[in-house]
Amino acid sequence: QFIGSAVKVDRDFAPYLNKVNQFAKSRNLQIYVTSSTRSINQQVKGAIVPPATRSCHFIGHAIDMNLMLDGKLYNSKALRRNNIVNLPSAIGAFINDIRADKHLRWGGDFRTEDPVHIDDNFYHRKTLLYKAKLFSRVRQLNA
Repeated sequence: QFIGSAVKVDRDFAPYLNKVNQFAKSRNLQIYVTSSTRSINQQVKGAIVPPATRSCHFIGHAIDMNLMLDGKLYNSKALRRNNIVNLPSAIGAFINDIRADKHLRWGGDFRTEDPVHIDDNFYHRKTLLYKAKLFSRVRQLNA
């Protein structure tokens, strides 16, 4: 169900991404990926919120996306939390699928709303492992 940019993630995030794929498939949605793994100092073009300092994107545990239904693209403006009731039911159901999962998070629920973001909350669930993965990525990039 993924279209758009190539999805590059950590292998530990792949099972969660498979869940997201199944949620989209069951709702006949396509997920237009705009971003996945990125470097710590990578500029984010068209960012709708300031990038987080401990982002799951840094270790390959997050995607940014828009949704497509019947050829129509639903972007950050359409996917805002207060607009969900105005969207086709398949989109609301997809977001609720993400919300109901015990590991996944939808960025529309963040204090600073980011409705195009999905992650597995890895930093808060496994902080030490997050730091180890981040350190390993930085070392690889500097090698």
